[in-house]
Amino acid sequence: MPPAAQIPPLQPIQSSNLMATGFDNQSLYVRFKGGGLWRYTPIAGQLPAWLSTPQQAEARLRAEPSPGGFFHKEIKGGAWTAERVQESQKE
Repeated sequence: MPPAAQIPPLQPIQSSNLMATGFDNQSLYVRFKGGGLWRYTPIAGQLPAWLSTPQQAEARLRAEPSPGGFFHKEIKGGAWTAERVQESQKE
């Protein structure tokens, strides 16, 4: 797991399931409401050009009327590896 200093800034997102997103040059970061923080890294050569970088994925996620639906179909259900970065935060 990366140290907290290496996690990029996360911006709140309007979604019933997602709390915030952010990205760096290699990965998309998603904080879930009640589900911790996860890092999603694209698998090289297995994604369409419009979704092949974390920056493109985050921009599309934010532009969708249903960010959670897009996330589940294109990120979680797509060619991205997933790694839990932080456990759930109890507020």
